[in-house]
Amino acid sequence: MDLSRSPACRLSRVEWKSISSFNKGYENVLLVPQSRPRMGEARRRGRRAISSVMATVIIIALTLVASYSISRFIFGISPATGNASQVSVTRASIAAADFKSSFTGTRFDCGSPAGSYLTVSNMGTVAVTVISVTLAWGGLTNSYTLSGTCIIGGLGSSTSTQNVLFYAGATQVHNRDATYGGAFTGTVTLDNGAVLPYSGTFY
Repeated sequence: MDLSRSPACRLSRVEWKSISSFNKGYENVLLVPQSRPRMGEARRRGRRAISSVMATVIIIALTLVASYSISRFIFGISPATGNASQVSVTRASIAAADFKSSFTGTRFDCGSPAGSYLTVSNMGTVAVTVISVTLAWGGLTNSYTLSGTCIIGGLGSSTSTQNVLFYAGATQVHNRDATYGGAFTGTVTLDNGAVLPYSGTFY
């Protein structure tokens, strides 16, 4: 009897392998199914492997884009420019006597340290310009604009460190006069879009 043609033994895409031979005269022959993977399944497995590789590439690309965006937001520079402008406020020396609500001065300039001032240093190679300054005190934020020029050169230049000078005895603050020991905060804005924070106490 041909078992491979029996309805009970009929399998799709199966190779039947005889363990014994009819030529030896055995009455019982054991047939073992040898299954083969279907072509469609192999193709699907291949597609799944390719999809995993593509997913990994996409994740890496998104991570790089996110890192680039965050670095621009925090530092105001592009990491692709290498050692670009790396500017920070290194000192805030501000006298309470120079900041009163009755004063009218709302501008600043740059020069040698004197009176109330902020020291700004550049550790990068790209020059930048200070364009505005704020000082928060007494619950309000006061804004000051540049008078003249205030360029901070690259590292190694004679202007890599500059001092933002407030008008002595003339700088205005809203709400109430500055007081000795009072805590203040503020920002220095550069022409490349970077905003540098600073803080301190009035002396």
